[in-house]
Amino acid sequence: MLVLLPGGRFRRGATSGDWPEQSDVDAYARPGEGPRRMAEIGPFFVAKHELSRAQWERTARLDPSWHGREDTAQTVGLLPLESVDWTGACQALRDLGLSLPTEAQWEFASRGGASTRWWTGNEPGSLRDKVNGKANVDPRRHDDVPGSVLPIDGLEANAFGLHHVLGNVAEWTLDPWSDVPTLGLRPDDGLRAGADVGLRSVRGGHYASDAIELRCAAREQAQVELRDRRVGMRAVRAVDR
Repeated sequence: MLVLLPGGRFRRGATSGDWPEQSDVDAYARPGEGPRRMAEIGPFFVAKHELSRAQWERTARLDPSWHGREDTAQTVGLLPLESVDWTGACQALRDLGLSLPTEAQWEFASRGGASTRWWTGNEPGSLRDKVNGKANVDPRRHDDVPGSVLPIDGLEANAFGLHHVLGNVAEWTLDPWSDVPTLGLRPDDGLRAGADVGLRSVRGGHYASDAIELRCAAREQAQVELRDRRVGMRAVRAVDR
């Protein structure tokens, strides 16, 4: 199911010590997340859920997923698709008239209208029972319990009605990787221009991420060929003009 988001202006990114001229430095921010700045996104449709294994199989594609391989229960179909590379994700969505989100669209959607570190609030304790990360999501402590994926509707949705935008599986985004993600954005969808160096951003963290990695501004680079049990995707569609 797709949800129509109205678009609008929002504060994107997080300012780390790399940008000392800015006054709103976030103690949790890491290099490559800023500078924080206003961005504007046009309306677009976004999936309420991460793409499921059942949805992938209905497109007549072989399920590459790692989780639950030995489980024949019906709930396996509701687990998020993972272990698919960026090129395969783009092709599958293109065949359905869909696309991966740009990084700007993804962050706008993940925030659900919030300007806090997480859509749940500014403190890591706000993630409990709402985001599927490490068993302990407090960055002041260390817990190596990795957990596992949950069904795509397994936890509470954000204010836009989107489930698991943080945690569960990380999600591919469309535009080429840039070390300065909040500059040079195309009007309307926020696509960032740049040379295709074979790197893309995955956003949102996953079931084995700690709280810092689950922030709305957090991002990791990945080779387009990557197939990882912690990485899946969420679909978007442009609004017909």
